[in-house]
Amino acid sequence: MLLCGAIALSGCATTKTDRENVQMTEVVTYKRVDDGTLNVIVQGKPWTSEHYEMEAGSDGTWTVSINVTPSQPELNSREILYQLGPGMKPVSYSEDSTGPSPVKFYIGFMPGKASIRVKQGDAAEALSELEGDFDAVMSEFLLNDPRLGLFSLNGLIARKYVESGQTGPVEYKVLGGQQPLVVNELDNDSIEHEGAELTLRHFTMDATGGRFVQHVWTRADNMRLVKVQIPRALDAANTDYPGAATLRAKRTKKKAAPTAQDKADAAAGGASDASGQAAGDDAANQDGARDASAQ
Repeated sequence: MLLCGAIALSGCATTKTDRENVQMTEVVTYKRVDDGTLNVIVQGKPWTSEHYEMEAGSDGTWTVSINVTPSQPELNSREILYQLGPGMKPVSYSEDSTGPSPVKFYIGFMPGKASIRVKQGDAAEALSELEGDFDAVMSEFLLNDPRLGLFSLNGLIARKYVESGQTGPVEYKVLGGQQPLVVNELDNDSIEHEGAELTLRHFTMDATGGRFVQHVWTRADNMRLVKVQIPRALDAANTDYPGAATLRAKRTKKKAAPTAQDKADAAAGGASDASGQAAGDDAANQDGARDASAQ
């Protein structure tokens, strides 16, 4: 290898070995795909204001930053950073909250493990700590629990469901959950937005066995989050869409695309109907011939 020194000299060349040792570093760029503020109402009372920003990296990674401002004095202010790798596999989740019960919380995700660190309290003598690695052998790492109080993450899960290309209910494993998260899509809805009709996709998400089903609406054109609702319990509407106030959860499930077996059964049924019709026509023709002969 040639040593060119601190000052670049005219005519100083590099060898083939020098060129082979140069490693190209990919520059990752991020695009903001969603942001907004959710006004969270619990049983008719203002609860929190949740501002979020969601960015997608050119390498398939994702970053979600969330700031939660409480409307109730017993709640903490929260700053959250959630990072995911390609395929939306979580990499880390960190939270720093201040208020009546301050806490610092971190989860690092590894194959089959979750490394967790927790610090509670804001005074040195009041700090209690928890740190350790825990088994987390799951096919999907997803954070989705109404008790977590972060409803913008539902927009991320809706994107994951759509990108999978699947139809009908899909089950995902949830960190710390005994039951899987079941995601499904219902029929489209629409609201009035900026003087025009805006088409929305409507999803359900449930990891509680039906006790707290979350209804999630996103724009159909770009998947931006519009509203999250738990019937008779919670509303979290994006302030960018005043028309979302008219959205209400419904029970009608979107008709799933027909399977190969459905098509085969339909074809068999059609053939049976055609055969029955032909038999009826033959019988009618024979009756008509007998009547003509009698005359």
